[in-house]
Amino acid sequence: LEYRAADYTAVDAAIAKAEALNPGDYTDFSAVEAAVSAVTRGLDITHQAEVDAMAQAILEAIAALEKKPAPAPAPAPADSAGQKQNPKTGV
Repeated sequence: LEYRAADYTAVDAAIAKAEALNPGDYTDFSAVEAAVSAVTRGLDITHQAEVDAMAQAILEAIAALEKKPAPAPAPAPADSAGQKQNPKTGV
């Protein structure tokens, strides 16, 4: 008797979602990386609940990500002597 393989569709979708993200956009991406690294391939159908939990762990790590704050805009350069420039002439 041989069991068929567990269904990794949800795991693969969660990994694809994680790989579509730019780690540099987030304050800490390590939980997502750890959840993806924790995936164990080759389990059979009797371990489907474990496989589903792997997918859920990845999705939860993604949901917990915090974006890095946007950089503050650079201050506009001061006009010489506080005068406005003419947009047509630039003077």
